[in-house]
Amino acid sequence: MGAAIGDCVAEELHLGTGVGTLVLSAIFAVVLAMGSRSRWSTKASYWLAIIAVRSAGTTAGDWPAFREQPGFNNGLHLGLPVSTAFTCALFVGTLLLWRARETPR
Repeated sequence: MGAAIGDCVAEELHLGTGVGTLVLSAIFAVVLAMGSRSRWSTKASYWLAIIAVRSAGTTAGDWPAFREQPGFNNGLHLGLPVSTAFTCALFVGTLLLWRARETPR
C-alpha cells in the first residue's frame, strides 16, 4: 500500500519524487506526532505510521535513481546501482552514528 501511495503521489499527482518525498515526509511527521501524543495506544496509529513511512520511503528511494530529466523534482539520474550504494551507505552511516551516540562513555 505504501509503495502504491508513494508512486501515486509522485506520478499521478505530478509532484515528482522530490516534492513527493517532502509532502509524504511531512505527513509522516504529523503521524509520528499524533502517535506520540496517543502513546501509540491503537493498532490503527501503528499501521498508519507504517503506511506513512513506506510511502515517504518509496519516493525517497526513487529520487536518486529516477532517470527522467535530472533535478530536484525528477531525481538525480544516478541509476539503480549507484543510488542503491548511496542509500546503503546513508543507512549504515546512520546506524553507526546512532550506535556511537548510544554507547556509554
